Order: sequence, then structure tokens, then C-alpha cells
Amino acid sequence: MSLALASQLQLKTILNESYEIWHSGLSIRQYFSLNQRLLNLNWAKTNYQFLVLLHKNQVLGGLKFYQLHLRYNNRVYKLAGLGAIYILKKYRNLGYSSELINQVVQLCLNQNYDGIILFSDLKPEFYNKFGFEVLAYQDFNFIIKLANNDGAINSSNQLNKNSYICTDLEQKSIAWLSPIYNECNKHNPLGILRNENYWSFKIFKENYLARFSQIKWPKIQTLIDLVNEAYILYEVNNLNARILEIQGKNPDYLVNSLMNNCIQQSITDLKMFEANEKYFTNMPNFAEQSFYSPRNWGIFMLLALSSDLKNSFTGLSQLLPFPIQELDYL
Repeated sequence: MSLALASQLQLKTILNESYEIWHSGLSIRQYFSLNQRLLNLNWAKTNYQFLVLLHKNQVLGGLKFYQLHLRYNNRVYKLAGLGAIYILKKYRNLGYSSELINQVVQLCLNQNYDGIILFSDLKPEFYNKFGFEVLAYQDFNFIIKLANNDGAINSSNQLNKNSYICTDLEQKSIAWLSPIYNECNKHNPLGILRNENYWSFKIFKENYLARFSQIKWPKIQTLIDLVNEAYILYEVNNLNARILEIQGKNPDYLVNSLMNNCIQQSITDLKMFEANEKYFTNMPNFAEQSFYSPRNWGIFMLLALSSDLKNSFTGLSQLLPFPIQELDYL
């Protein structure tokens, strides 16, 4: 068996069958188009591939293979990111999933990757046997109090709307978001490095799904405060909101403004990756209750390969809440 870069025909074989799992509300034609267009974007040309596991020229399965860079403790580690790990139905229960992962691990060792990350939708036990360890698996839930005791809407610290920008996440947003993220990432304990092509790749994917999905895929919204160099990325679906990330020198004003916006729309359920919990610990005026809940999707796992990253792993595992952002979900 061998691992190879997927040809157009081999990619189509995988996509035809995986469509029923990962279609995200797209038609099969749109699903093919999205995957092909992502591969042709500038960031993907040097950082993203679709690999297949072959046996006697037969495709057994495949996965998406990313190259990312993680900054931690003034070091930058080269990581592989895995996604859409899939074995064709007729080849399941024959050990090929393990073979696929083992082949990828060997590939990464040969190419001097420091480690491998993935966001698992499966129980972690499958990946534990290869050495992957869970670093983050919780959502922070914030239940918003719609009114004060006197029935008035919370309005403390609401921003003047002229002091910030509220808009859909678009390609033009990169000019504002990228410098803020890069500056914050210098001071955060850990973070994925992002250039403008990386932002463009992520924004294209999200906006394609928001435009074409038939399951009401939420469009990402942005609150950007250029004075305080801060932003919030979030999405709203019915009466629920989800924060993807908060970055900036002083994002508190934006958080207050977002909370007021949620109240005005009668949104009570606010969810986010655990990284953003710190911005909500001192908001009694808005809190009905808050709590952590385990995710059954997007469980962040890491396999350390280099000695440097292995030596840093204890420190990584103690970063609670773990500072990974949802936009980096693969």
C-alpha cells in the first residue's frame, strides 16, 4: 500500500461517496466545485493537498492534508493538519483506517514535521492508539439574561455605532483583521500563524457554504474596532449565536456591544470554543448562567513528533482554557 497525491479521478471517487456525510447542504455538483476550487486557491497551492491510500492502483480511502505553523513559547513548529479522513465503504473493517494514519505519520516524519493536529468528530480512542492526545474538547456556554429585574434591556457600556464596523466577513475584511490577529498572536500563549492567503482560503470556504447551502448555513459577522484594534467573529442561527474568535488589545467594548445586539434580537444561547471564555467571566449584568459542555465534534488533538514539541507538550496540555480558535478548525 502507498500514499499518493490524488488525481482528479481518484478525488472524484472519494467525493462521490463522502458526499452523504460532508455535503453541508450543498448539491453534489456544488460539493465537487467547492473542493476543487479550494485546492486552486493561493494558500492551498503550497499548503493543502488531498492524499489517497492506494493498493494495486485501487483507491482505498483518503484525507485532506494541510501544512500549518504553530507558535508557542517563542518557537514556531511545522505541523500537518488532517481532515476528512475517509475509507471507502467496501474496504472498511479491514484495518485500512489504521494503515492510512500510519502512512501519514511516516510521511510527516520523513518530511520533518514537528507534529500533527486534527479536529476529530470521532471518539478520541481511535486516534489515541497512534499517540494523539486531546488538548481541547469543551464549549463554553453563556446563557444571556434578556432583561434586568425592572424589565429593562441591559445597555451598560454599549458602543456608539460610529466607533466600530459591523459587517459580513468578506475578502475585503482581511486588511483589517490580519494585522490585528498577527499583533495579538505575538502575545497569546499559543496560536496558528496566518497570512493573508490563509484568511482568504477560510473566508472563501465559509462564504461559499453560506451562499449555496440548503441548510441555512450561517454567514460569519464581524465587529471591528479599529481604534482599539480589536474584532469579534461570530455567527447567528435562529435564536442562537456562536463566537468563532475574539482578538484585540481591548475587546471588552465589542463584547458588550455584541451582548446588547444579542439581547435586541432575543438571542439567549451563546456558544464558543473554550479559548474565549475569559471575556465573559466578569459579566454578571448579562449572565443568566454559564457552563462548559463537552463537544462531540471538533475535538482538538495533537501528535507530537519532534523532540522539541514533545518536550513542550506538558506545557501545552496545561493551557486551560486552551487558546485555539474556531476559525482554525480544519
